[in-house]
Amino acid sequence: MMARPLSLDLRQRVADALAGGMTVRAAALRFGISAATAVRIGQRERSGRGLAPATMGGHVKPMLRGAAADEVHRRLAAKPDWTVRALAADLKGGRDRCLS
Repeated sequence: MMARPLSLDLRQRVADALAGGMTVRAAALRFGISAATAVRIGQRERSGRGLAPATMGGHVKPMLRGAAADEVHRRLAAKPDWTVRALAADLKGGRDRCLS
């Protein structure tokens, strides 16, 4: 099961309960969330940052660039059914000048 942000409606109900004087632990129990999450929702509401969830994921920079990336792509194009271990062993064994 993938994690997903809490709905804005739930966040608002938790924030309203906390603003109304409910304790963090009581709000967490009532809405089925962790106490830490209730604390963060209350902090966001009090600081005026809004309750909208932040985006999840995002761009991840490639770890290989340049000649090393080109060599890996070349080998994968020649043999697309490589396992990660087999490809790593082949790269380590070959010690091409661009990967050393």
